[in-house]
Amino acid sequence: MTTDLPSTISIDPSQEALGRDAISRLLAIVNSADDGIIGLDLQGTITSWNPGAEKIFSYTPQEVIGQTMAFLMPANRLDEEDNILKKMLKGVTVNQLETERVGKGGHHIAVSIKACPVMSLDGKVIGFSKIIRDITTQKKEAQALIDVNNELIFQNEEKVKRAAELVIANEELTYQNNEKEKRLKELIFQNEEKAKRAAELVIANDEKAKRLHELVVANKELLYESDEKAKRAAELVVANEELLHQNEEKAKRAAELVLASEEKAKRVHELVVANEELLYQNEEKVKRADELVIANEEKTKRVDELVIANFEKAKRSAELEASIKETHQTEYQMLTSLNALSLARDNETGNHVIRTQHYVRAIATRLFEMGKYPDQINRETIELMFNAASLHDLGKVGIPDTILQKNGKLTDDEWMVMKTHTTIGVNVLSAAHLQSVRTNQVIGMAIKIAGSHHEHWDGTGYPKGLSEEAIPLAARIMAIADVYDALVSKRVYKEKWVYELAIKEILSLRGLQFDPVIVDAFELEESHFLEIEKLHCDT
Repeated sequence: MTTDLPSTISIDPSQEALGRDAISRLLAIVNSADDGIIGLDLQGTITSWNPGAEKIFSYTPQEVIGQTMAFLMPANRLDEEDNILKKMLKGVTVNQLETERVGKGGHHIAVSIKACPVMSLDGKVIGFSKIIRDITTQKKEAQALIDVNNELIFQNEEKVKRAAELVIANEELTYQNNEKEKRLKELIFQNEEKAKRAAELVIANDEKAKRLHELVVANKELLYESDEKAKRAAELVVANEELLHQNEEKAKRAAELVLASEEKAKRVHELVVANEELLYQNEEKVKRADELVIANEEKTKRVDELVIANFEKAKRSAELEASIKETHQTEYQMLTSLNALSLARDNETGNHVIRTQHYVRAIATRLFEMGKYPDQINRETIELMFNAASLHDLGKVGIPDTILQKNGKLTDDEWMVMKTHTTIGVNVLSAAHLQSVRTNQVIGMAIKIAGSHHEHWDGTGYPKGLSEEAIPLAARIMAIADVYDALVSKRVYKEKWVYELAIKEILSLRGLQFDPVIVDAFELEESHFLEIEKLHCDT
């Protein structure tokens, strides 16, 4: 159902500004996130790929958009992605799935995945979003802690084993000492027996002496012999006393050995106590390591909560944007907002958008008058091209200012980012679903221009490398208008070219970068181009 446009349209500037701010904040959040944020359609085809995803997997958006996630899956996890999609189709969110994916070059990456369905305002699933975090470092740190803990356990077990060996050695030494002590007691007993025997001999000798004394009178010769025997007995007593002294020394030495054994036993006990203290310290270290792991898990949980909070903020921003769009459903408001957004990001080139609109109209009108492309050009399509041309660089809203405003030549990486403004423009325009048939025609034309105006006739352009008439006609016309205005305008990275050199450059690219027929029409419109340039010059 269509509605008549009101004669006076009231636009709330604060709502428009809020919409632009919401888009900018959303793009900033997605593009600045270290996590990979990937958008998928209902078939699982990748529709968006942020710098975080590029950093993790080393694939550029141009390499992955339009593909499924299958090329990122390890061979042993091919069914995992299908299971995730089935859950999200049912409206189920997959939280904190720790798994593996394959990066560019074939290396495996440990990742944590949060996957959730994207719902429309009426509660239908219209796509999917995945937040992927590289947890390789966390996995390595956790494994390092486990390895350290295992090493400590191994060292403790070795120390316990060594302590046990020392205890066994001490017991063996104690046993040997006990055997020696037992043997010493036996020797002492034997010596005591010998001493007793010696005492008995002394008594016997005394008896003999007494007997000899009684016999002395009777036989002096026998007395003499008895004196000799007494002398010999005295020598035996002296020898026995010497033997007793030696036995006492041995007993003293045995006592010293017993004391030494007790000292060794005491030392072993001290070693056992020291080892128990070391075990306690190691247990404390293991406990501390466990606490560090728990602390890291808490930090990870907090980061995940922040990501979820940011996602909720983005969701609320999207809902706010949808609410604003519902209040601005007319053709004029949508086109005005898109034009304003494009001009706001491209303000360094002044009236570039306005001039290129008129250049496109001039070339298309000349082609119509020449009878070229009669099945594609008429008065209506010329006006569609004129209106849609203003949105050719809309995708620059997604390019960082550090690249757009750079005063000098872009690096290879910066140039790769700059070239994405074509696909960004297509994505933004494709999201505009208006009821007006006329507006859909303009946006349809704008999608062709925004997505293909940097394609070259010989197939060397971007983003798709289209060639010749595979490039939409409106985009081929826009290509000449855009390059010509860039040459004759001053930019932050170049000075303005004179009119004659700019014309010569366009003609030199006939059949290479530009459609030869359109170059012919441009050549016939040279003077008209000069008038447009003067009328809408930058101030």
